[in-house]
Amino acid sequence: MKCRSHVAVKTIGIIAIALSCSALRAAEADIPLSAAIGGGAPAGKAPWVNLLLRDFSDAGDMGNYEWIRNTVELQVTTGSEKYDPGPCCPVQGKGNLGANQRVKAVYLNIASRLDPSKLRVYWAGEAMTPGPEGSNVFAASGARPSRIQVNKGAFRSSGAGTYDAYIEWQGSATLGPETPYVKLLLVYDGAKTDISPDDFAVSNGTARAAATVDAGGADVWIRD
Repeated sequence: MKCRSHVAVKTIGIIAIALSCSALRAAEADIPLSAAIGGGAPAGKAPWVNLLLRDFSDAGDMGNYEWIRNTVELQVTTGSEKYDPGPCCPVQGKGNLGANQRVKAVYLNIASRLDPSKLRVYWAGEAMTPGPEGSNVFAASGARPSRIQVNKGAFRSSGAGTYDAYIEWQGSATLGPETPYVKLLLVYDGAKTDISPDDFAVSNGTARAAATVDAGGADVWIRD
């Protein structure tokens, strides 16, 4: 089936939601991580890593997936190519991290109007509780995180302040270069309350977001 605004693409018995299709209207906001913190910087040309926030509040008819209208998709990319593993929903990379370097963790802020205990960050390849029968996943979900935590002001990055959300890739979970993208879904209050990119493109007084990069065995910190 072709990818359209409310079409579900069946993949190995799992329903893959065709959300990133070009047919869907989505408001977008980029957070390019272009500033190195302290000594050293990743190889490649800044921005080394890009965070893209996508809002589907004004999308057309979404059929059984109307709940997604209230969510925000987060794409993290470390390369600049277009990644299209199929069956639909390609990801346009906006990062430029050097070869053999990988993201270890991403840090993100949450607007003060939101209660962190009500925010769930899903890897887009896992079942999402608000969806019909809890079996909905996105196509082309990318690198699965090894850990996701949300706690107001609990995560400190070197020289870039504290953050409310922490997404980690460790061990066999890698973000770049072999899998240079990931899709996450930010769901608040069980998708009963609408959220927008403005709720996450929030400065802590230093930066809106930050990341730790393994640059050939040495950790370096970057931020927007």
